[in-house]
Amino acid sequence: MPTLHRLFHYCSGCAFLCLAACTSSSDTVDSNGGDAVCGSDQASIEIGTGSLDYEDLSEGDPVMMVHGPQGGWHMLGAIRATNTTSIIRIAFEIRDLNTGVFISDTDYHVMLKMDENEECTGIYPAMFGFLDVSELVDGDLDEPAELLSYAEVEMTMSIEDHTEPNPKTASASLVVTAIPDPQDVNGKDPDTGGMGDTGDSGDSGSR
Repeated sequence: MPTLHRLFHYCSGCAFLCLAACTSSSDTVDSNGGDAVCGSDQASIEIGTGSLDYEDLSEGDPVMMVHGPQGGWHMLGAIRATNTTSIIRIAFEIRDLNTGVFISDTDYHVMLKMDENEECTGIYPAMFGFLDVSELVDGDLDEPAELLSYAEVEMTMSIEDHTEPNPKTASASLVVTAIPDPQDVNGKDPDTGGMGDTGDSGDSGSR
């Protein structure tokens, strides 16, 4: 993974780590850094999305391929973990179902923001799955919006926590629909690919 991406993960993780630490002072933590209250039951995770909070996703839901200001693309993931320590490692992968090609493979080591109303459950939003479509390039078609718009992709997350002496693991997968960023569709509705009400009837929306 490029050094810039690793630095980004570290910086974004630090920002949310501060938020989690400031809002989770009531957690019970043992001397090994694990959560004593949440160490006995089997771990489980759910995959969602969201930049500031966890937002539920269902099978087939649209997830935008965000075209960032520096020219790259990403899809935004979030995790809800139950019965884990508050600090976990997350492997976040995205696979194009049509070709079987993995288009994103990103690792995180984070502190969850624990839910004050649901014991032993925490979230971590704003997980950037950076998209690499180099294996899918077809002639002049070389961008995610050109290659993956409205395609089914599978988001997979696998975690390992800090339970001692045996870390707990869990994984989950969810198929969603990759939709383009509005700036990449030339006036079309990004949710459907059809013409939206842009106020400019003269734009055919074709590439």
